[in-house]
Order: sequence, then structure tokens, then C-alpha cells
Amino acid sequence: MSSSHRNLQTASGRFEAAEHSAIDCIGVEWSEFSRFEAVLSRYIDLCDRVAYDDARRSELQALRQARHLLSRLPIHPDHELVGLAALNLGDPRSPESEIDTLRADCLHHASELLRSKHPAAKLEALLRANLTDSESIEGRVALVAPEKYHDALRMCIDLSGISFELVSQSQLKHGGVWDAAIYLGPQHSSYPGTPLELRKKKVAWMYSAPASRRTIQILWSGGFDIADFTLWSESPLSLRRSVGLTRLKVFVDEIQPPPPPPPPPPSSDGVPGFVIDLAGDFRVLLSQEYGPRAHVIQMNDFNVTIESESADRLARGDTLLLRVDRTAREFVINSASKKMGRSVYEKAKAASSGFKQRVVTKENENRTESEARLREAGIANASYYLNACADNEYIAPGKFEQYQKICIALGIAHSVDEYTLFKKMRAAHRTAGSDARERIQDKLKLDRSWEDETREKGFSLHDFEDLGNILIAAIVKITPMNVTLSTLGRVQKDGNYVD
Repeated sequence: MSSSHRNLQTASGRFEAAEHSAIDCIGVEWSEFSRFEAVLSRYIDLCDRVAYDDARRSELQALRQARHLLSRLPIHPDHELVGLAALNLGDPRSPESEIDTLRADCLHHASELLRSKHPAAKLEALLRANLTDSESIEGRVALVAPEKYHDALRMCIDLSGISFELVSQSQLKHGGVWDAAIYLGPQHSSYPGTPLELRKKKVAWMYSAPASRRTIQILWSGGFDIADFTLWSESPLSLRRSVGLTRLKVFVDEIQPPPPPPPPPPSSDGVPGFVIDLAGDFRVLLSQEYGPRAHVIQMNDFNVTIESESADRLARGDTLLLRVDRTAREFVINSASKKMGRSVYEKAKAASSGFKQRVVTKENENRTESEARLREAGIANASYYLNACADNEYIAPGKFEQYQKICIALGIAHSVDEYTLFKKMRAAHRTAGSDARERIQDKLKLDRSWEDETREKGFSLHDFEDLGNILIAAIVKITPMNVTLSTLGRVQKDGNYVD
């Protein structure tokens, strides 16, 4: 057979594979690695803006290398190839600057990572189940990983009984059409040092013009959004299903929503946060430091969970669960009141109102002077506390030291007994909020028809009776911006609040 004929056959097979293939995503959450990765990214960003010595450069390179290997190979953090165990993770130096504080956090999470249990066993079990189910694969199976790691990979993953070939991306691309290709980790991380968008373009063919009839993407840290990978004008493969604890991602490129309205103007007295545009022309403002946390839906074939997530960890395509009326808030208040006892709860509520009114009175007398006094007392975010005390849902500062500093600085009454009531009230609210999430979670598990509607439109609305009306919606766009405290967590539609 001539080479031109073989090339034609290969091209024909590739077109057929791309037309009929879909991706199965197998993933488990590895929270210790996710935390290490997030802190290291912030540390690297800061280091890139300052000069540093050879010792820090060497340590930083070792941490980068560890992150790269752990994101690509299902290898335990204490493996000598990773190199974390060789670092001085117990460095006793006290942080003297922001960069030192981030370094200390980084080393702490690296130490936690060494003690964590790698999810490779779960991944192997999920992969085996997928390869031996009713759609079992016969023929050529490619396990894709960088060639220089093939020997290490044979030692750290047990796929005995499954016939496969270890191949590199290049070998996959030029090896004809495979019956199945298994991608280990995010494929674009094969090109460290290259800009992210260029890295994604380099591997886009693996998702939109694959060399296999079946593609399985394996991940062990965070979600995966296939909409990030396109080849020129082609669309990526559809994600047929997700298995394991991967985040439910709605691929917003396929929803094609109308353009979101322009973001609100930045608030000069607001707090750092994000404008989150959602499918269906919904919008919510969140902050990583203040106000309610985001609730992200995670799922697998057998389970649905609602996870609390910091706003700065959200990504386009994540699916949020949000309340769109005050019924859920009333449920929390009523549940907390029952837990504490009505008389104690009312006493705590009155104490909270009294504290906030004392602060507001001082603010009304002279806002500038009140802010100055708070800053002199060591409260950096003075404006936040003055604004928070005008919010009906705010209880009081979370720490006694902060509460005491505010009261002394403003010259208003305070006591340990009053703060104890705040603490009990906050704990009761949190317990009631957790109970509400668990009940909603149970309802979502029981009837999963919401999945199809959410995937099709990007959002869905649900009446959960005493828990209120709930919006499930995919994130379309995230815009960092200063946001006012009173707007946090409140859902908007066409510029108007829906609660």
C-alpha cells in the first residue's frame, strides 16, 4: 500500500472518529493538591514582580516542578521524582513580608500534601469500571503521557489486565486511529513556560479532531471545561458523561446566551469581589472575603453534592446554586431560633441590632472620623465594618478581638456576654444553613431531571417549598470588581433584584 493511500485512510478514519466520538471525563477531587496549587500560583505571581536570590529561585523551581509532575502523573507526593520530600518544609523563619507569608503558606500546604492520600486507587477503579462496562473496548488502547515519564508511570499506576500502549502526544497523533485514548491529566501542561492560550491551541486537536474512537480524560484536581479547547472554527467534542467527583460543568459555548448586560459601575466604598454573569441573563455579586460563599454543584453517576466555594476559586462553566427569594433566609432564621430557644435567639438578635445601631450612630455623627479611629486601632478594612452594620443580615464581627477594637475605638459599650450571644447566633445560623443545603441536596439526588434542563438552557428554576425558590445556573463570565456589601449574594435579572 502506498504512503499516500495510508495517509488517506488515516485522514478518513480521523474524520470518522471526530464525527462519532465523545469524551468521558473520569475525575476525583484531591483537595490538598488543589489548595497547594492555588497558593503556589499566587506565590509565583508575586515572585514574578520582585527580585529574589538564588536560594528562593531554586526552591521555587522545585515547587513548580512538583506541581507539574503531580498534575500530570498519578504519583504520590513523596516519590523522589516529585522532590517535595527533599525540601525544607519546616523552615522556622518568621514571615517579614507578603512574599514571605505566601512562601510559608506554600510550604505548609506542600507539607499537608505529603501527608495526604493520593486518589490514584479511586481513579484506577473508575477507569477499570469504564473499560469493562457494556461499552468495553477491544483493540488498540493508548495511554497518553510524556515519554520521559513512561517508566515512572508503569510503577505508579496498576492497570494489569487491561491491554494498552503507553504513548506520547506525538505518537498518538501520528499512530493512525486508535480504538481508545486515555489522557492522563490536563494535556496542555505538557508545554511549561508557554502562554496558556498557546498551550491550549497545541493540544486542541486532541479534543476536536481526536485520533481515537473513544476518548477518556482522567483528572484528579478540580473541574474540566472542554469549552476551553477548540481547533480553529471547529467545536470540541461533546462531553458524554462525567464519572467521579468532577464538578458539573455546563458548556456555555454551546448554550449561546445573549450578551450579558454591562457590569455595574465599580463601587468606591465597596469590597474586592466579582461580578458573576450567569446563563439566562442572571447575575450575582460575590466576594472572596465577605458575604455569602458560592455553592457549587458537584456530581457523578451516583451522587450529587453542594460544595461551599470561595468566589476567587470559581471558573467559567461552574454551576452555582442560588436562592432567589427570602424564603430560604426565613427558614434559616426559624431553624436557628428553634435550635437556640426563642427567648435566647430574640435576646441575641436584640444584642446584634443594638451593637450595629451604636456603630451606625457614631458613623452618622462623623463618617470620616469614625473610619480614621478604626484604622488607628489596627482595623484595615474600616469601611467594610461601617457598611456591614447597616446590613440587616449582618450579625457582628467574627472575632472578639475585632469586636472589642471597634467598640473601644468608637467609644461604645461592649461586653463578653454580648459577644457570646453573637457567637451562638452565628453558629445556629450556620447549622441551619447546612441543614437547608443538605435538604436541597437530597431533593436534587432524588429527582435528577434538573440536569438535562440545566445542560440544555444553562439554568433551571425550582420551587423547594419551605426552602424557597432556587436557581441553578452556569457561570458565563467573571469580572473582578469592587462590589458593595449590600449587593453580595443577591441574584439579579435584567438589572433588577429577584428577591
